[in-house]
Order: sequence, then C-alpha cells, then structure tokens
Amino acid sequence: MSKPLRFLVAVAAFVAGAWVTRQGIDWLRREPSVSSKVVQQPWVTQSFDAGDYVFEVPWSLQPTSLNFPPAAAKAMASWTVLTHEADGMNIMAMHITLVPGKSGNLEGAADGSVNNMRTVPGTVSVNGSKHPTTVLGQPGYDVEARIDRDRGGPLQLYSVVFGQGSDLYQVQFIAVADQPAAQATWKKLRDSFRVRGAKA
Repeated sequence: MSKPLRFLVAVAAFVAGAWVTRQGIDWLRREPSVSSKVVQQPWVTQSFDAGDYVFEVPWSLQPTSLNFPPAAAKAMASWTVLTHEADGMNIMAMHITLVPGKSGNLEGAADGSVNNMRTVPGTVSVNGSKHPTTVLGQPGYDVEARIDRDRGGPLQLYSVVFGQGSDLYQVQFIAVADQPAAQATWKKLRDSFRVRGAKA
C-alpha cells in the first residue's frame, strides 16, 4: 500500500476517534463511576453494519455522522461510525471499507487511537502502547493508553483495531482510569467478537 493511502486511512481513523474522544471527555467528567453491575447485566449483540462481525456491548450503539477530510473520504467506499456513552463509559465502533484494490493501515489506526488524545484541549500527557494481536483470524493491534488531564482524574483508553484487505474495524473504549469495573467491562467486550450466527 502506498504511503499516501496509509496516511489517508490513518487520518480517517484519527478523525473518528478524536471526535468521539472530544465528545466523551466532558461527559465522563460528570459521570465517572462504572458500576460492577454493568458486567453482570444482560448485554446486547452489536454489529458494525450489515457485515459478518458482531460483538457484545452493555447497550446498543447509535450511528454517528462524521465529515472526513475530502482526500480520506475519496479513498473510502463506505464507512460506519457507531457510538454511545452511559454508565461512565464511552464506546465507539467503526468499519471503513476502502475503494477496490486498496488495503488498510492497521498500525496507523492503532497509533491514531493514542495520538488523537494528544489533540484534545486540556490533555497533559498520554502514555500508550500497542501490541500485535489476532481478531477472528485477522491481524490487528490491541491498544492501551493512560491520559492525564489538567482537570479531573486520569482517563483510560482501550482500543482494538483489526482487518484484512480493504476492510478496517476498530472499537474504542474510554472511562476514568483505575476502575476495576471498567477494566472488566472492556475485557468482556474484547473477548466477545465473533462471526454473525456463531454462539456467544
């Protein structure tokens, strides 16, 4: 894949993640606690779109309309961005399909999960890392980052990005840091990816 296209795909993931991050931080400051009941309650099956992959979340995610930079939008055949915030958590899911013959940049999208936090006003420092992984037989990256803010306590970001060929999938989770219930919620979500129709 060419460097320009790698850049465009990373920009698309960056824009989606940055928008959700900006929207979620002020909300998280008002509702910081994640209850242990979240992991125990019944969850719902969520799809990215009409495709084959689904995962479990505490509540349904809703479509979000974003304006991607023109050059990035031109490289994408379609995109879906879903978000919801409740119970002290902000969750985003995204699926980008590139135009035929193009392939995505997983590492760029993973880096974008961390880098977009640095663009949010009020961020003091971001300490993150990424690790290669496999999701549903496809290559990907797990991402973690701790975000220190000039107001309020630190935030914790978890993200996973995966895909193959022209398709890139990403799920991002943000909550106030140092909450065992938030960590358990992310683990349950992260472990829930499956092909549509397969048993949970």
